[in-house]
Parts: sequence; C-alpha cells; structure tokens
Amino acid sequence: MLDYGPGGNKYKSKINFIKKEDFMIYYIYKKGKLINTFGYGSEIINKISNFLKENNIREYNKIASNNNIIDIIKNLGYCVETDTSEDYFIQINKIDNEERYLLEQWFDDIYDHYNLPRNSKYSEIILNEAWDRGHADGLRNVEYKLIEILDFIDRIEKSKKL
Repeated sequence: MLDYGPGGNKYKSKINFIKKEDFMIYYIYKKGKLINTFGYGSEIINKISNFLKENNIREYNKIASNNNIIDIIKNLGYCVETDTSEDYFIQINKIDNEERYLLEQWFDDIYDHYNLPRNSKYSEIILNEAWDRGHADGLRNVEYKLIEILDFIDRIEKSKKL
C-alpha cells in the first residue's frame, strides 16, 4: 500500500473548500437606481441586513426571521442583482490545479509502487477497472481494488504454470 501520510491526507488538497455564496457581490436598486453595492466577504450578509434595518426597521423586523437575504431585499421593495467576484474563479482554479497535481502524483506513485509499465494498454485497462470499482470511495479504495485485480491476474498467471 502507498503511504497516505498523517491522517491519510497526502493526496488531498490543502486549500480549504470555498462556497460561491462567500464571493457574491450584491447590487441593490430602488426604482431602477443603484442605491448600494456590497462586496463579498464574511460579513456581507450582516452589512446588507444593517443597511436594510437602518432604512426599513419596522418592515425588516416583520419579515427577516423567515426569509433569506434576497427575499428580504425584494420584500422591502428593492431589486437585487448578484454577481460572482473574479476572486472566486481564481480560487476555484487554484483548487482544481492542486487537485489535478495531487491526482497525477498519486498515479505516478501507483505506477512506481506496483511496477506497472507506463503508457501501456495493460496498465491502462487495469487502472481504469480499479478506478471504476473504487473511486467513489476515495483513492485508497481504488488502490485496494487495484490490489485485488493484480492478485487475480497473478493467480491466473500462476495457474498457467501448473
């Protein structure tokens, strides 16, 4: 088996998962006129809520408890447009690149550890089968499936010598 490192995290991304909602930009309009723009960040919902409370305290208190921020804005007679910050796409690209690199590293380690010939149809078929059988449960499970397949092939080869 490969060494998956402390906590089995050697092939897992070190970049924290992000949520698109955390990168939303809100444009608030009243009667077609842009009133306020709220950039993204952890305090964005609080900033929008405070803005709405300051301008509509009675109405806000009536509807705030059972609605999300977009519904609250609309129920107060405002229009809202949202956009996603470019930083979201930059972060997603970083995560994708790191995950791709880690997966390539895992495959390199698998080839080396099990002495599989690179760029061969034999290895491709075996690894594809192991991937199909195990990837839903993670890389370690793909490796378990690979071991099962290699053991099966080994038993077949040994039986030919009998």
